[in-house]
Amino acid sequence: MASSFLFVGHEISVQQGKAALSPSIGARASDFEKEQEKRPIMNGRPLEKHGPPVHLFHRAFSHFQHTLTDPSLSLTTDDYRNAHEYISVSAALYASKQRWQEAIVAPLMRAICFDLVSFKSEGGAMPDGSIMMHTPGKILAPGGLFELKNEIGTGNADPAIQGPLSYRKVWVSDKVGCVP
Repeated sequence: MASSFLFVGHEISVQQGKAALSPSIGARASDFEKEQEKRPIMNGRPLEKHGPPVHLFHRAFSHFQHTLTDPSLSLTTDDYRNAHEYISVSAALYASKQRWQEAIVAPLMRAICFDLVSFKSEGGAMPDGSIMMHTPGKILAPGGLFELKNEIGTGNADPAIQGPLSYRKVWVSDKVGCVP
């Protein structure tokens, strides 16, 4: 009984995600509050719109949190060099988002040790970059994504909201195998 309840809840979430506004529209201050009422993303905005701790869903999240705070973590010279390069190029000023993105994507990939790819959902939502991973069952799954803004306040949408909205659109896409 519990598994069928979870599956029904999953189906409703997928339907809501597909019906949601595009991330660039839903993240606008004028639309986000209404979107949170109709089809919330559980990001704590407002405070009561939050879900359970993410580490409950997979041990990888607990592992990440432990590694992040592990005092014995040893970083290599390459780790520091790649981080410095990314910080340097991303802090520079660029005339456009396109030029900034062209400058930072390669250093960012080296710093995080993942390839970033473009991924467009059926609804046309396309984050600036996605980390797509194959699960052991050969299901393509979004491991992360990012939204870029050349400068704070440019564009119409808050990237801290647009990112989670984009993540939802990618997860509910028929192109991604999403298992409840």
